[in-house]
Amino acid sequence: SSASAPGMTRSGCRRASPTRPSPPPRWPSWNVGSRRARSTSRIGPCSPPRVPPVPSPTPRQLHPLPKGVVELYGLLAVLFVLVPGTVARWRQADLGELWRELRGVAAAALVLGQLAPWALGAWSWGSALGTTLGLWVALSSVRHMGLRLRKPGRIGAAFWGQHLAHLGLAVVVLGVTGVKSFEVERDVRMGIGDVVTIGDFTFQFKSISEVPGPNYRASRGVFDVIRDGQVIEQLQPEKRRYFSSAMPMTEAAIDSGLWRDLYVSLGEVIQANPPEWSVRVYYKPFVPWLWAGVLLMTLGGLLAALDRRYRKATPGQSA
Repeated sequence: SSASAPGMTRSGCRRASPTRPSPPPRWPSWNVGSRRARSTSRIGPCSPPRVPPVPSPTPRQLHPLPKGVVELYGLLAVLFVLVPGTVARWRQADLGELWRELRGVAAAALVLGQLAPWALGAWSWGSALGTTLGLWVALSSVRHMGLRLRKPGRIGAAFWGQHLAHLGLAVVVLGVTGVKSFEVERDVRMGIGDVVTIGDFTFQFKSISEVPGPNYRASRGVFDVIRDGQVIEQLQPEKRRYFSSAMPMTEAAIDSGLWRDLYVSLGEVIQANPPEWSVRVYYKPFVPWLWAGVLLMTLGGLLAALDRRYRKATPGQSA
């Protein structure tokens, strides 16, 4: 074999000098992503290795939580720990003692929380969970008040205020669960004399007329609410057109009761022969429970604030 030239290796590459650093190699001007550059680049023993392109990482898509999920789970946690927090002794709480004291209430709330939505005809996981937590708070407050009444001694206003507010919270939870689980909404086209039925209630479109107002004119409909063949209420929704605005406004008619609210909303007229109107009918059970629960919580807070232990003594009284 022939001897290699001075300063060259057998493969023809320049040998680095031992006394000084070798100059950086001359990289060929070729583009990894170009087919023409790859085909015309000289490949030899001294050429740099071809490095395949590294694909850029795909950015991870972060999906936001649905609106209200954090608040919902926070409320569930508060309702769950509310009951043990009212009966636990300060710095002396024992989990075994709490379980023995509250297991009856927990069992009753769990059983009734499953049976109540099933009896109302619309069982679901959400309705069962909401009913169970509402009964969990309500039954524990009733039990605690019953046990305290058996003991001698004066009962302060703060005690009654605390449990009255807890009962109000339980009523609100049951009301929200009932509204979201059992409400019914219908959008229908109705002419004079037509009927629509929601649950036990039948709505009959009786008539419509034009009525003047102080600063508007309105189309007023008359609807009879029928239950068990008897007219129990007459609702009169309106479609108002104010003189100062070209946008018509809807004035819904509401019939409130202890267990439910009924709404009728009159929409636009639909060109037909005979003419028809778009009508929206709502059946919302347990809506009055929301107001009752808020009133109970407000009354409970007032009673707790009026307790004598929280009053500030005046200088004359302290003397």
